[in-house]
Amino acid sequence: MIAVFGGTFDPPHLGHAEAIQGVFEDPGCERLWVLPSGNPVGKTPSLSAQKRLELAHLAFDDLKTQGPLEVLDLEVRWAEQHTGEISTTWKILPELERRAQGESLAWVIGTDQLLSLERWDRFPEVLTRIHWIVLERAGLTSQGGEPDAIQKLLGRWQSEGLLKAGGKPDRGGRAGFTNLRLASTRARAVSSTQIRESFARTGKPPEGVLDPRVAAHLKLHALYGSA
Repeated sequence: MIAVFGGTFDPPHLGHAEAIQGVFEDPGCERLWVLPSGNPVGKTPSLSAQKRLELAHLAFDDLKTQGPLEVLDLEVRWAEQHTGEISTTWKILPELERRAQGESLAWVIGTDQLLSLERWDRFPEVLTRIHWIVLERAGLTSQGGEPDAIQKLLGRWQSEGLLKAGGKPDRGGRAGFTNLRLASTRARAVSSTQIRESFARTGKPPEGVLDPRVAAHLKLHALYGSA
């Protein structure tokens, strides 16, 4: 199965890299495609798609030692060919499926994205067309009710026939589904938004959140207001 790790990567950070490493371990995908977004829904990236693609190569190319990994320009090219049109998972899927040549695809998302998945383009078709790997943050508790909301949502989808039981249980022993897997992640709690805000305040990123090559590139080109 090929895992697809999409994102704006504005900028890519070590939390992204740690999540990617984790996907090779749990659920154990043998191949992974990093897919920088072109013209994402609900976001206006600070950097161009081409620049974010360049940063993704700097941030993730070394992870090829963990397993077969490619940083794809597919969505960036799609956005260039469809000027002004929002690029969504549903619109990109046909090209990804052609590239996969019959292998199964698993889209990697976080629990926050899972809870908003019903607002994605062409839901529920997109849910049932591919597999899903949902990364749960390390140490996630019932605080804020997120785990309960996740279980309630998955239970409703199962009752509606959108998910079928029978997949491998997660590490907590909870029931698995044939096309959706909850997986833990040890990725550090950091976001691209926090990094951009730090640049805006201080001209620097928070300590220890960026690959040194990414940090050097941002500084060299004065990106995000880097000092």
